[in-house]
Amino acid sequence: MTELRPRAARAGDYEAIASAVDEWWGRPVLGALPRLFLDYFHRSSLVIDGPAGLLAFLVGILSPSDPRQAYVHFAGVAGGSLPITALSDLVCLFHPVHA
Repeated sequence: MTELRPRAARAGDYEAIASAVDEWWGRPVLGALPRLFLDYFHRSSLVIDGPAGLLAFLVGILSPSDPRQAYVHFAGVAGGSLPITALSDLVCLFHPVHA
């Protein structure tokens, strides 16, 4: 199996994330993740891609006024595609100060 590595998100990842979140969460949640989060905060967000596309993501914001603080706005993992620890691994990569 190929090792899956997180990468920095890009603004263009929004389409893949938007098409997956409602299914992954099992209810309509896309309204809580407007495009502006990827347009403006993609550099502090992470994505894991697999051979068939998006497997996981974390959209987060690092505090500009206090580097010890961060905010995870939204995260998701494709059910059954990754180990249960994938999301916690993304959080630790996102803001290792709290790991």
